[in-house]
Amino acid sequence: MNFEDIGIVLSVRKYGERAGLLELLSKNHGRHVGLARNYQSKINQPILQPGNTISFIWKARLSEHLGTLTFELDRSRSGKFINNRVSIVVLQTLLSHLRILPERESFTELFNRTSSILDFTGDYNNLIKGLVLWELFFFGTIRLWRRYVRMCCYNVKYRFKIYFAKDRKSCNKRSW
Repeated sequence: MNFEDIGIVLSVRKYGERAGLLELLSKNHGRHVGLARNYQSKINQPILQPGNTISFIWKARLSEHLGTLTFELDRSRSGKFINNRVSIVVLQTLLSHLRILPERESFTELFNRTSSILDFTGDYNNLIKGLVLWELFFFGTIRLWRRYVRMCCYNVKYRFKIYFAKDRKSCNKRSW
């Protein structure tokens, strides 16, 4: 089975002497893990930074097998995150959330929203607000938020506040 897609790099782990396991969120095929050969070379190391978008070809004999990946850089974002603490925190939050997604299930809208958050170049307050809205969409996508937590969010003097509550009575009426 072969397919070609674009994806956001989530992580790379060492596998053997020269190969690495590349975990990424693809646009049409969901979260995938594949074998990337020579991932520590001087050419491939800057490409496989978390948050970068790559176009890749995934090849395997059967769809259940660990496939091999050939890739090239589509959009580099790692340079933008280096000098900015808030962007690094946002990137770490996004990647830690995306790693709990089930493998090989398509999340096209989540991919698009994640790309827009990673490409965001505005002030920090709007970036954090976008991250919180992304998290609400994420939890709605994986259907965890209905079971565990009800959230009430409201904007108070340009500060975005979140309160976790078990019922509506503990939050004031303006926030719902």
